[in-house]
Amino acid sequence: MRIDIVCCLSMLCNLRCRYCDVYPMLGDSRRMSLEQVQRIFVNVHEHFSRLDKPIHINFQWYGGEPLLIPPESYRKIFDLQRLVFNGSGHRITNSVQSNFILIDEERIALLRDHFDVVGASLDLFTDLRVNKAGVCQEFQAVTNLENVLSAGVEVSGITVLTRPNLPHISEIYEFYRDRRMSFRLLPLERGLYAAGQDFEVTPGETLEALCRLADVWLSDSNPVPVEPLSRYLFLVRHMLGHPGNRVGLYDREEWMSILLISTDGTVRGYGDRFQETLGNIFDLSLSEILFGPRFHSAAQTARNRMQRTCTGCSYLGRACSGDPIAESQQDLVEFDDFGNVRCVVARGVISYLEDRLQRNRGWVDGSIGAAVCEPYSSLTEV
Repeated sequence: MRIDIVCCLSMLCNLRCRYCDVYPMLGDSRRMSLEQVQRIFVNVHEHFSRLDKPIHINFQWYGGEPLLIPPESYRKIFDLQRLVFNGSGHRITNSVQSNFILIDEERIALLRDHFDVVGASLDLFTDLRVNKAGVCQEFQAVTNLENVLSAGVEVSGITVLTRPNLPHISEIYEFYRDRRMSFRLLPLERGLYAAGQDFEVTPGETLEALCRLADVWLSDSNPVPVEPLSRYLFLVRHMLGHPGNRVGLYDREEWMSILLISTDGTVRGYGDRFQETLGNIFDLSLSEILFGPRFHSAAQTARNRMQRTCTGCSYLGRACSGDPIAESQQDLVEFDDFGNVRCVVARGVISYLEDRLQRNRGWVDGSIGAAVCEPYSSLTEV
């Protein structure tokens, strides 16, 4: 079992990407104090100490731009983390997602020596990744990426799918494949920018882009892992492996896999990141938050949404746990005339991969290779 604790130490950023879901906050220079970070560690440790078996707790350091924070601050954070979790039995890891604009020798050493996972956000083939003066910074990010890779740091990529890069799906794959980097093609998330922007894409266009990416990926004799396709492929292969194979249904109250902690200490689930807070971890224990009435209400809302949309879907419990709908990933859905959610992208990608695998049964038996598929924990095999 794994949980990702996404910690926004500061929302301050050195870029002003037009599609950023928290664009209005990027000039906020407030930062968590070391004492507040300690409060998070203590709360997480105390809550999960009640479990009778160890789990994987990953702290993802996020922003804003997390590498604007001096490396020495991270060293103090990690020293404190080791002290708090000493003897806990849990596996503790740290990951960071950076725009790779501010990279120097000290930060390369920080990435290499102190982070278990390093992610680089790259736009690729657009002019949307700009600084405060409106100047595109993508060349600088790619240059810094090459320097980090040359230093022996393993880096994964993430590229947001926007209208300007819709025609460049193959080139995006080739960029990462040439560098042997795993990556995620992230559907554009609706955020705090005004609706009707020229970079927005529809759920149907997102589905079409992911299907084109799947074609390129599945035809590669030496592929790299690609999300979300790797996860969906794993689940579809599992479904087709035996008629009785099942996947557990998603329920927040059984396991919350992602928690977001804002700079002010407020806690939300991924699907509720712009909704009412579940509580403040600087003031309440994590147990009080996750067993509290707000969390219960949010979990029930997610179950209701899943029941309305997923009931009757042939993939529910077989190749999908229902989490794309339960977590209200608006970029993946459409709404009918009554405001009910229609699953467009998740169902469409699963169906497309099922068709591809049905026409190539050897892929079901493993010729694609487990290296590109992310194991899913709630599987039942027959």
